[in-house]
Amino acid sequence: MTSTTKKFKLHPKFIVNAIEQQANGLPKAIVELIMNSIDANATQINIKLWLNAKKHLQFEIIDDGKGFTKKSIDEYFAMFGAPHEEGDATYGKFRIGRGQVFNYAITTWTSNNYQLKVDIYKPLREKSDEELGFTITRLAKKFNGCKISGYIYTNITDSMGSITEIIEEIQSIIKYVQIPVFINKNQINKNISDCLDSECKIIEDDYAYYILDPNSDSLKVYNIGVWVPYARFKNAIFKGSIISKSQFKITSSRNEIIEDRCELFKNIEGKIRDVVDPTFIKLTTINEKKNKKLSSKLALGMLANILKNPLKDCRYDKEAILMMLNTPLDVFTDYKGYKQSLIDISKSKAIMMLIRSDYDVLVVEKIEKRTNCLILEETYDISHLQGYLRTRLIQEYIDKNEQPDNENLYDYDYMLMKLLSEFKDIVVAYTNYEMFTDIPPVTLLNYKDEKEKVCFDRKIIDQKDLNNEQTGFLEFLKKLNTSFCDAYPDFINDCYGKREIFLGKSELDNAWTNMTSNIVFDIRTISFYQQNSYLRLLLILIHEYAHLLDDEEGHNFEFYERFHDFVIRNDFIPLLESLSSSNNSIHSNSSSTAPDETELKLLAMIDQPTPQNARELYNILHDLNYSFKAVEEGKKNKELFGLSYDTFNAWLADPKSTRYRNPKLQTWQSFIYETIAKKRGFNDFNAMVLSNVFNCGTTTKEKV
Repeated sequence: MTSTTKKFKLHPKFIVNAIEQQANGLPKAIVELIMNSIDANATQINIKLWLNAKKHLQFEIIDDGKGFTKKSIDEYFAMFGAPHEEGDATYGKFRIGRGQVFNYAITTWTSNNYQLKVDIYKPLREKSDEELGFTITRLAKKFNGCKISGYIYTNITDSMGSITEIIEEIQSIIKYVQIPVFINKNQINKNISDCLDSECKIIEDDYAYYILDPNSDSLKVYNIGVWVPYARFKNAIFKGSIISKSQFKITSSRNEIIEDRCELFKNIEGKIRDVVDPTFIKLTTINEKKNKKLSSKLALGMLANILKNPLKDCRYDKEAILMMLNTPLDVFTDYKGYKQSLIDISKSKAIMMLIRSDYDVLVVEKIEKRTNCLILEETYDISHLQGYLRTRLIQEYIDKNEQPDNENLYDYDYMLMKLLSEFKDIVVAYTNYEMFTDIPPVTLLNYKDEKEKVCFDRKIIDQKDLNNEQTGFLEFLKKLNTSFCDAYPDFINDCYGKREIFLGKSELDNAWTNMTSNIVFDIRTISFYQQNSYLRLLLILIHEYAHLLDDEEGHNFEFYERFHDFVIRNDFIPLLESLSSSNNSIHSNSSSTAPDETELKLLAMIDQPTPQNARELYNILHDLNYSFKAVEEGKKNKELFGLSYDTFNAWLADPKSTRYRNPKLQTWQSFIYETIAKKRGFNDFNAMVLSNVFNCGTTTKEKV
């Protein structure tokens, strides 16, 4: 036996991905340039933002830092990912941050005797690295410091938001940076002491400044003055800000702290409870009482601290705990998006936890109706709460000189039941509700088990029991199946061959398959046939062929990828037209219009609200030049077709991130239908339906 050592390599398109995928808006790209200026020892930064005569957005950033030399251009500007030497930069870590601005603008960089121009719009959009680079010009006249001029790409200017919005977002991110930053001659950052209200309190140690603000509704963490959006300290029960004095170890996108490898984070977390004195807690509670409720974040922090210690040692007063018990918590959000309080949890006789994005909403609705249980989406915070309780229980074993029951203490379901029992104990101890003492222990339901119970209602209808219209529908489906298999033999072979078509009945499904020999369409899908919605039937057929695993196991990533890739690669219009001519009905209305390639892509994902399809939807919206805009002039809340910008951003987040939200099926479908309607020039989907021009696709917002 022989072995060899192989080195890891970078794919040529790595730079394209590094530039494109870290970008998250022009304000954050400008913040990266501000941090670069601070790393270059600038003492002041001046920024201009304006619309030119053609209403295109431009910007200019000037600093008095050391600028760059020919050597630094060759070694650092031209190379992504070159490491920093320890201590040579306040913020710099990865040397990829400047790439963010390349996503949005043509940029010209002037420093000392050099001028660099970067315009990589085309290679970025074509995912090509062949033209990925910049031009360099040697100048006769020296420019001290650095000037960056940016011209936003013409076709994305409208999606940038107003100049006021851009400035406000930049200001919120760099609120506490160490040198003056001006935008359009107005300073947007201040000293820490200048940002405080009279009730705020500043505490300082070797690691950070702690701003305790009883009027704040959250805790924000700043990396040497720059906001880290998804940083959090599990032990923090106060609200305000933490501003580190040195650099956190953060991700390349600067969104999160790498908690397990950041000593600064661990040091601050170890001291965080010590900085909150009883006076501040009391003041915070008083302010919360004025609003008659606690914030979800503060209530969750109180709950965490209660779980860490025996209930008898609880240091909160009864009134504050009662407020906590009645506060709807983000950590307990049901599948419909409603937050539940500990009171709600304790009243529930049965609870089912859903793994995010790994469930069928229609199945869940049926389970809820059948069992009357509370159905929650699992969150990372639930695991944290289990961890706090586990640590306490282990210590209790140790105090009794007993061996901890590790098998159960690290079992998810066991610890979830212990957690729910603990919640009930807290509620009983601090309320006068006798009803809680009579409620039996909660039952924990399993999604897979409950799904099996609601999926046994499927049955195939004997052909002799079909009426004439149903028989004609079945014959059409068989013809559709034969035409499809003949047109795409490679796909059919990959899916275990041609399957026989039947009609059946199911309370839940439009169709189902045994993955080898048959596909059964529910009798209700005859309505698609009656409406000439042949594309809907074709997509259902493709959907069932794409199932290569047990249908009861749900839709995994491989299924979505198989279905998605096949649909977007192929043009089904010839097949639909052949069915039209033979059936002589699909284009009976002379005003009907077949969906084009973009609409086929949208319809292909109509029933698949996955992270991959969310990114595909984002690309389609970008290609169509559709952007989220403020609902009212001067307001920050942006919408597109009734969907909020924040909701859409949550769809695009990494599924492993706490900010990811699985799209609700009805919301997802409505947004896609509205997109198609807008593309066709209608005010909304209803107007398009009334015009009767979309027979080839669909005429109702039903589930495929």
